[in-house]
Amino acid sequence: MAATALSTPTPSPTRIESARLPVFDILRAVAALLVFFYHYAGLVAPFTQGEPLLDATEWTAARIGSTGTNLLLLLSGYFLAHNLATGRFPYARFVWLRIVRIYVPYLTVLTLAILFSAFAPGYTRLPPEALSWRHILQQTLLLPGLFPDHPFLTVTWTLSYIVAGYVTLPLVGIALRRLAWGAPVRNAVWASLVAFILVAGLTLGTPPARFAYIPAGYLVFELKRAEWLPHHRPGILRWATAICLGAVLYRALLDGHLIGAGWPGLFAQFSFVATGLIAVTTIVFVAIVLQSRYPAQGQRPLARRMAAFGRTGYSFYLVHGPVVKLFSVLIFPLIARQALPAATLWLAAPLCLACAAGAAAILYFAVEKPCRRFLLGH
Repeated sequence: MAATALSTPTPSPTRIESARLPVFDILRAVAALLVFFYHYAGLVAPFTQGEPLLDATEWTAARIGSTGTNLLLLLSGYFLAHNLATGRFPYARFVWLRIVRIYVPYLTVLTLAILFSAFAPGYTRLPPEALSWRHILQQTLLLPGLFPDHPFLTVTWTLSYIVAGYVTLPLVGIALRRLAWGAPVRNAVWASLVAFILVAGLTLGTPPARFAYIPAGYLVFELKRAEWLPHHRPGILRWATAICLGAVLYRALLDGHLIGAGWPGLFAQFSFVATGLIAVTTIVFVAIVLQSRYPAQGQRPLARRMAAFGRTGYSFYLVHGPVVKLFSVLIFPLIARQALPAATLWLAAPLCLACAAGAAAILYFAVEKPCRRFLLGH
């Protein structure tokens, strides 16, 4: 496809730069931690059954952890819109840069995981016959998530949504700007697209309903850019926080089958996805409000450490699953055989997190960052 540049004037650097809030790196860190504990709880649960407190902890992590993935999807859409709005790259070059930056670290981790699985039976939940060349090719092309398939890495389906978003959504944004429609019409189009994906995904099965989180991020960026978000209104932070917590709680209760048992299936599914969308949207909105009102808080030591961790968020997202799986194959059975208290398995969680963070740092500085510098020519 020929390179296509945005036809509208490039917004001022100050306006666009302000869209990249430092607090968003902290959001990436929070999302990564939620996803880590989601997977850790799922793999440690078979070893801790019958312990009420641990069962409750794992139930909570399993119910809330998916919010981290949803947040990463929405942030992908937000930064997709932000990067396109800078006008630095034409469409074809933009897509090429983003896909290569995603693929090189991903293929590195995928290759290592497949090689390790050949020496450690049980490392993958897939049977040996599933590890065919056809299956590996599907993983390489990031088809899980878009088509029925079982991913070798748990992050593959998320990446399939993100890559699809990078390829398709810029075309919508370019078309809207070439038509020179105003912000109200553009925002209405993005909101309609989100609603269409939700309805089509839940009724027809395609596109996947969770794909709606990516254009929702695009919409949030457009709303912020047009200063339509009421972040200066008194009391808005309390209301947004309450809505967010209410949506997360409602979603957790629905996911845990504590409510909605007698509801029509389609209504329950729509409620589950819609409240997830509300939850992560309000999380981002709260972050925007906090950054606007308390910008100096981002310089505190803890915030700076979280932001630094968030900048390696993609690498962490790639490696945390294999690291947790490694613990479940080697460390969890060892602890169980020693007849140690079940809580010891959760005491090992910080060690597992540290190993995943260390592996992410290696991947980031050895692969992801050099790849980015090479692509950008510096």
